[in-house]
Amino acid sequence: MRFTHFIPDVDADTSVLPVTAKSEIPQWYKDGEVEYLDDVTGSPNPGIKKCIPILDSLTTGYLLKTSVNIYIKKRHNGTTAIDYDLDMNTSSPVGVRADAMGATIPRPAGHKREQLTWTSHWSWKTPRGYSLLITHPLNRWDLPFTTMAGIVDSDKYHGSGNIPFFLKEEFEGLIPKGTPYAQVIPIKRAEWTTVFDPALTGAALNTGIDGSKGGYKKSFWKKKTYLIGEKK
Repeated sequence: MRFTHFIPDVDADTSVLPVTAKSEIPQWYKDGEVEYLDDVTGSPNPGIKKCIPILDSLTTGYLLKTSVNIYIKKRHNGTTAIDYDLDMNTSSPVGVRADAMGATIPRPAGHKREQLTWTSHWSWKTPRGYSLLITHPLNRWDLPFTTMAGIVDSDKYHGSGNIPFFLKEEFEGLIPKGTPYAQVIPIKRAEWTTVFDPALTGAALNTGIDGSKGGYKKSFWKKKTYLIGEKK
């Protein structure tokens, strides 16, 4: 078993710890269909809950979560006012970057131009040869923001840092304490070479697999395990 160490700095609010992504499956997935009826034939087809790749995306790795309630409001001039439930000893969980920094980054459609940052007070340490992909919680387009992605060689560098994000244009209101804002996924570094093989096709490789009956899960899928442990 390999360990990813999450290490709080002196300003970290340890009342909200990183969690496994599996423990925060979104409600839209829980409410999703197992099967649906084809509009033309009326025959049943596998629904979203039978799509294992989507389930894997929602349950892989770990999540960083907001440590306080965050209140978003538009000012009259169009800029964003941000307020928090903070005590005297807690630093601001959100920062604002100058316009000149990252000015050429394309903003996600439907988002404000202002570049904000999650002030992460967690650093991490992974085994030799492993990095961490830090990205927006996968497939979580229901959240009122989009977090940018980055990769940290966390076997060598163990510092914390700010994680940029953009707010949705029309959003005003509460981002509750405990909202996941970044997904953290360990990845093994390796040298890769792409080979194009015209003699093979996807159909030939997957002959005899019936996706409608869970063939992918039965024949190909491997369970991924991410746990929360304690330092011994």
